Amino acid sequence: MSTLTIKQWEKLVKKALENEGHYRPIFDRSIIVLSEILFERDRIYKQYMDEGGHILIEYESDRGATNRRPNPLLDQWQKLNNTALQYFKELGLTPGGLTKIKGEIEEQKGNSLDAFINNLEKGAAENDRKRSKRKA
Repeated sequence: MSTLTIKQWEKLVKKALENEGHYRPIFDRSIIVLSEILFERDRIYKQYMDEGGHILIEYESDRGATNRRPNPLLDQWQKLNNTALQYFKELGLTPGGLTKIKGEIEEQKGNSLDAFINNLEKGAAENDRKRSKRKA
């Protein structure tokens, strides 16, 4: 199993954001962090598989008994996977996250339109006042 490099993950995540139409340069730091998480997650999974892919591993207790416990690599992998999922959500790369991001973008567009209309109205009111002063 070959793993992607951090740079390859960055390109994939950025491309996914661009495909959804909501990539912004402000996301770059989050993309880098997510790429590092995904790289580490894949590295741990590769190590897990290289060591036999055992869910339980044997260990020797202080008293010399052989016991079994959950493989700590799986725990690390799960934690990294959950962290990556949070980044995916925040970047709008899950259905719920995408809905949230698109709603925020639409809200910003609406706010921009409202601000534009307000500026037009203010400008028109200012022009009306100037005309009134000239007539007087």
